[in-house]
Amino acid sequence: MNRRGAALFVALVVVLLGGLVVVVAITAATAEIRAGMAWDEHQGADGLAASALVNAGSALDSVFDSLGTGQVLPINDSVRITRLGDSTALVSVAGFWRQGETQVSIVARAEQDSAGEWRLRVPVRPRVRFHPIP
Repeated sequence: MNRRGAALFVALVVVLLGGLVVVVAITAATAEIRAGMAWDEHQGADGLAASALVNAGSALDSVFDSLGTGQVLPINDSVRITRLGDSTALVSVAGFWRQGETQVSIVARAEQDSAGEWRLRVPVRPRVRFHPIP
């Protein structure tokens, strides 16, 4: 192999490695963009689920006493209540945002207030950390 052949070989290797670096960089950038979009959809769905639960609070209190054990009643498109026993209920919440979705089920305790009305105590949902996998 002469000098020109060696130089051509080195130039080809450099060009191929440069192309490989560009392809890896584009792939990493695309994965980051997808992860960001998934995070945005997840946060939007979480926000809708949390607001649906807050908006359905008074309706949950009013229907708890009328439900029998094991009965399920949808409050709206996002919230359902299932009476589990004398003082417990399962509250299921769903939030949909574009292609993201959050579904959470929370066990709530019912307590009687001074007027004898049942009030559901829905615990605050812990903040869930979401790590998208590209």
